[in-house]
Amino acid sequence: MKYDKASKAEKKNTTTKILLVEDDTDLVKQIKEIIDTEFKDEDIEIDIFSDVESVLNKLKEADFYFQLVILDIMLPGTEKKYQEIQDLNKILLDINKQIRKTNDRESKAELREKRQTILFDINEKINMRGGLTIASYYKELCIENKREQAPILFFTAVKEPERIEEARQYCDRFDWLGKPMLSNELLDKIKLLLGKE
Repeated sequence: MKYDKASKAEKKNTTTKILLVEDDTDLVKQIKEIIDTEFKDEDIEIDIFSDVESVLNKLKEADFYFQLVILDIMLPGTEKKYQEIQDLNKILLDINKQIRKTNDRESKAELREKRQTILFDINEKINMRGGLTIASYYKELCIENKREQAPILFFTAVKEPERIEEARQYCDRFDWLGKPMLSNELLDKIKLLLGKE
């Protein structure tokens, strides 16, 4: 969904483009209201997405340049994937124990094949990590197309410091906010990352 603050007739060459990936519709509304109020004299264009697949498809388009990217780390289905990975890891540990205990070559071969299938499944699930997947793909595209990478503002639950640390490898300039957040905190971060403080 595209949200343009200014009409096409009012558009200038200095449009500020923001990529917003957030599944919480109330938070999306809050962000739009903040931008409308604070940047009322500027031309702002916001591309809004609520899931990983849609935004990755958008980034594959030729015109993917943004001045700011706002990403929710945990998007729909992501938390379930983490639980599935944990469950598969437990199964993997059990298979490894069985491989060490058995002396039968055929049984070992079957267990190794089962282990390989589970490792592949884990790898597939790891590759869909919500906002971090998007940040990683966006960085690769910027490098490949020799474009400057926009700063990223991550939204996350307070108890996810390890994911914020992981975010460092995907962008040079980033900040984060824990949910729920205050409007003035959100505005300060947006202004800081857009260089409009």
